[in-house]
Amino acid sequence: MTAQTQHTLSAFELSLAEPAPEKVEVALKRGAACPLCASGTLDYNGVLELECPRCGFKSGSGGGCT
Repeated sequence: MTAQTQHTLSAFELSLAEPAPEKVEVALKRGAACPLCASGTLDYNGVLELECPRCGFKSGSGGGCT
């Protein structure tokens, strides 16, 4: 068995830790790159949802009113 020791980090050691990257929200719109595969281009389907023809991603907004 190996003994596990816990080490409490000092404030200095915590300040050296790399912060987690911030998540950037990008507004989905027609012609934008797909947020899932990044290689398809979003376009509206028959029920006015933004959809990627390459991977099948659909925006979760549920379509639009006509």
